[in-house]
Amino acid sequence: LVLEIEPGNAAAPAPGPLQWSRPTADGPLPLQPASDGSCGLTRSGEIVFEGLGDWPQQALDGQLAHWLSCRFTPPAGDAPWQLPTLRGCRVFVRRRLAPRPLAAATCNGVALDLSREVLPLGERPRFSDTCLLQDPAFAWPGAQLSLELQLANPADGPATAPIPPVSKLHAPALHWECHTASGWRTLAHVRDGSAGLTRHGSVQFELPADCTPCTPARSGHSEAGWLRLRLARGDYTAELPPGAPAFMPPPHQPPALAAIQVSATMATPPCSPQAVLLEAQWQRRAVAPGTPLRLARLADDTQEAALYLGLHGSPDELAAQALHFVLQSRPADTLRPTTQPLSAWPAPRWQFRHGDGWADCDVQVQAGAEPGSLACVLRGCTGWTKWGGSTVDAGLAWLRLLWPQALPPLSRVLLNAVGAVQQLSLRDELLGSGNGRPGQAFTLAHVPVLGEPRLEVREPLPPDAPELLAWVGEQGSDALAHLPAQGRLAGQTWVRWQRVDDFSASGPLSRHYLLDAATGRVSFGDGRRGRMPPGGPNNIVMRRYRSGGGRAGNCAAQGLQQLLTTTPYVESVSNPDPARGGQDAPSADTLRGASAAWLRHRDRAVGAADFEDLALLASPEVARVKCLAARDLRRDPLGRLDAPGCMSLVVLPRDSGHARPCPAPSLLAQVQSFLRERCTADLELVLAAPTWLPVDVDLEIVCTDPALQAGAAEACGDALRAWLHPVDGGREGRGWDFGRLPHVSDLVRVVRGIDGVVEVRRLRLLAAEGMEEVRAAGCFIACAGQVRCTQGSPA
Repeated sequence: LVLEIEPGNAAAPAPGPLQWSRPTADGPLPLQPASDGSCGLTRSGEIVFEGLGDWPQQALDGQLAHWLSCRFTPPAGDAPWQLPTLRGCRVFVRRRLAPRPLAAATCNGVALDLSREVLPLGERPRFSDTCLLQDPAFAWPGAQLSLELQLANPADGPATAPIPPVSKLHAPALHWECHTASGWRTLAHVRDGSAGLTRHGSVQFELPADCTPCTPARSGHSEAGWLRLRLARGDYTAELPPGAPAFMPPPHQPPALAAIQVSATMATPPCSPQAVLLEAQWQRRAVAPGTPLRLARLADDTQEAALYLGLHGSPDELAAQALHFVLQSRPADTLRPTTQPLSAWPAPRWQFRHGDGWADCDVQVQAGAEPGSLACVLRGCTGWTKWGGSTVDAGLAWLRLLWPQALPPLSRVLLNAVGAVQQLSLRDELLGSGNGRPGQAFTLAHVPVLGEPRLEVREPLPPDAPELLAWVGEQGSDALAHLPAQGRLAGQTWVRWQRVDDFSASGPLSRHYLLDAATGRVSFGDGRRGRMPPGGPNNIVMRRYRSGGGRAGNCAAQGLQQLLTTTPYVESVSNPDPARGGQDAPSADTLRGASAAWLRHRDRAVGAADFEDLALLASPEVARVKCLAARDLRRDPLGRLDAPGCMSLVVLPRDSGHARPCPAPSLLAQVQSFLRERCTADLELVLAAPTWLPVDVDLEIVCTDPALQAGAAEACGDALRAWLHPVDGGREGRGWDFGRLPHVSDLVRVVRGIDGVVEVRRLRLLAAEGMEEVRAAGCFIACAGQVRCTQGSPA
């Protein structure tokens, strides 16, 4: 396939490499030009494609044709470029068929077996007997064809041949015919080197421009390219043998073909393309063939970076509801976590398809629940229309997001997504009655307590004017609620009390209380330090508070699949991201250790131990940290080379749902930002995920209880994998430290604790192959590898 290109503008830099392809049912099939004399459509020349193979027709823009696509891509960097203008484009085809055997043949309607010698005109050829030859090249308009014929009995062949030589006594003449739009036509200017099938030779001719495929009658073949060979004059009878009676008919000695090879070449005259389509930004426009083609952006195209989203639903349904989207950033390199979340990028403009163009949406944007994500709510998308004339699914309703320069590093766009927190929102919980005594205390029903609760006390008399003015000025206009009398119920005055950390700054009239969030204990003052609640029945109420959190709230991705209560218009629920960050209250030992560490580092990162302690304070999701001073794990993953001015930290996340927890890029970014504020400005911080050392376990157990034998091996495997978990494994459930390997004795104790196991005959620990350098470096974390457990018979 050859394209003749004539540019219409001066030579200009092309917009990056050209991507040639042809559309198929499975998507575009890339093509590589054999030569490009136009140098990327910048000058006159030919573009040649070779070896195209089968090229089925495809329907584009309602036109069924053989389509060729050329896509322009902008070059990298700021180099100037412009789209070319084509003054002319002509197409012609050169087809070349290497010699190959004939596809099929018939003689007077009877199929011939071309795998052996055949009689193409039968045993007794007569006038107008025909032989049909089939090959796809016989339907190529204007093709130059050559048939190489090899006879089994040429006229000049040896007399010892298996069959008599073909007779040319009566000068047989053949007509070669092809099928055209008007029927069978005799070919002109046929160069018959076989002399009417009487010797080896080639037959060469040119097909007419209107030749077409056909289906011969009574042939049993499908439509294809066919040639017809017809005996037009003479015959293949020979002389009578000497001494034969005169009344004996002369013998027939017809030609027998041993092989036939077909070769062809074809070149169509240059012509304008049948159709030309200009496609940009998912839109398509027809261009009249033969007219100058100016490649430019379409009228409603945009210069901004765009992301297109197609939604199912009718325009009226989408216009009547709010659309909740969450944009999440793409994961960054764990050794170089991104410090620029989506919130740091320019806010995108949301547009919906409206009429023949695009209209802006009313959007509310805020930070998403996942670090570095954006939550967007779209409203008021009225006048939504389908996107006609586009290259994408026109049956969908389309949105697009526009950024001024480039697309941010997006990983996912979630629809119908909202942030969620593992907590209960509780209201109007009665704590009890005030008795007018000092140090009164109550306990909430749900713990731990999250956020700032609202506690109200019913007082018999409203505060006087100066006290009320001061209290409302300090707590806000909703600090007091007065309920008027209703029937026999007297009027009530509810006053909000303030939560404080301690009573050291509280006076006798201060409406203060203490709350232990972990235990839910609510304590009031003694009348000197903090006011005592007035006496009265059921006059102390926790008007609202939230409870939840802890490690029990952590949940793996897709772990939520069931709705506990029915919600209008909600059919199902799932969590695409894991819920993490929940942590139980620290133990006394943990608090003592953290206090001692603070006395050492004083919130400044200087030594390796300071970095490790402060990294644990950066997020409750951090389980353990290993700091390697003067090491750069980005360039030297095993930490064997000195790197002055660099500090590398290996972060193990608190994730029990995975056998090998890997820190999220957002967590690494959070730790890095936290440490950057507490270390020297010229220090290079490198954060990395742990290096794992898988530990394989080969185990043989004996179980005598028939009821427990079936599940004993599986139970042992599960127990060993739990024991080897990096975060929750080990004897005390605190996981494994960096560089520590488990002992056989520890695992034997675990296996013996399984119900039904009476003996451990073999237990071997095998470090994974190829991990010798990792083990020698010492900065690894052990994890479960393959656990093979077999059962032996009792002795």
